[in-house]
Amino acid sequence: DACKGAGIDIPDELLSTLYRFRFAESRPVGWAFVHAMLRESVERTSRDAERWPRWNAACAAMLGRRTGRGLAERIGRHLVAAEDLAAAAPPLLQGALERADHSAYRAAREVLDLLDETLDRMGTAAEAPARSESALARVRAHIGEGDFPAADALAARTAESARRAREKGTLARALRQRGMIAVKRGDLAVAEAIRPNSKNDIPHASSRP
Repeated sequence: DACKGAGIDIPDELLSTLYRFRFAESRPVGWAFVHAMLRESVERTSRDAERWPRWNAACAAMLGRRTGRGLAERIGRHLVAAEDLAAAAPPLLQGALERADHSAYRAAREVLDLLDETLDRMGTAAEAPARSESALARVRAHIGEGDFPAADALAARTAESARRAREKGTLARALRQRGMIAVKRGDLAVAEAIRPNSKNDIPHASSRP
């Protein structure tokens, strides 16, 4: 599908040759390389010939025509490899959230690491909405892992950044996360004190009244 979208004709004898030399094996749906070294060699040749971005763009376009779970992260990774960083950020965020939805919090943080690296390469400002979305998703992963100190510290920084940028929606979401963390830690008084419309400093959820 990716080759067709890129206007590349696949030789009729290609798969039969791979099968004959046991470089590939048939699967119920499609086929797969038998040896990782062959796949890595093909990838290395593509990089050396500066074709790597083009083929990753073709893979991202192919996946973009499909529907189903788990596609967003794959699309985002292909777009990063294609050097289309601006287009990569949204699907990477979606992919991280999908990971978190399935309690794969470590994997979610790994995708968010790639997202943050991508934003760094783009020169995205610290208070840009994309930074806040990444931070809020990371807070969610920390909460899922039970790392409440890390979650609260990041939520507090995100709330403060949103306050400076006058992003009321982001501020409300960050404060809601802080309230949730306080409840989970049994700090009910602190949870009650956190208000999206508060003009005072937000109490830290790790301190008890």
